[in-house]
Amino acid sequence: MTAIIGIDFSGAKHDRSTWVAHGIMTGDGALQLQRVEMTPRSAVLQVLLTAQPPTVAAIDFPFGIPRAFAEFISVGTLESMLDSWRVVADLNLEDFIAARDAFVGRFGEPQARGRRNSFSGKLLSIA
Repeated sequence: MTAIIGIDFSGAKHDRSTWVAHGIMTGDGALQLQRVEMTPRSAVLQVLLTAQPPTVAAIDFPFGIPRAFAEFISVGTLESMLDSWRVVADLNLEDFIAARDAFVGRFGEPQARGRRNSFSGKLLSIA
């Protein structure tokens, strides 16, 4: 199972408004939300540093990467956001940064344009 951490700073100016969601991606591909908690920004780094592998963390953006980028770095067909996570999970940081640089160099920086550029379908299974 892969741990999933989502961090949302919510645009708030005060320190106690950072939301941290914890979940797991099970062997059958379901995302199970375990808990969501308000966390001081000063503690967010510690959350990430103490995460045990395998872990995917999303910081202040949806649980995913742009679909075009996921398809750029994959060798197969991507049918869901879970497929994109699997592609990224197989990359080390240096390879990810190199792929990002190659993608941006070829296509430019992707801009958020809502759901049309994202995967659809049921992603959460509440535990």
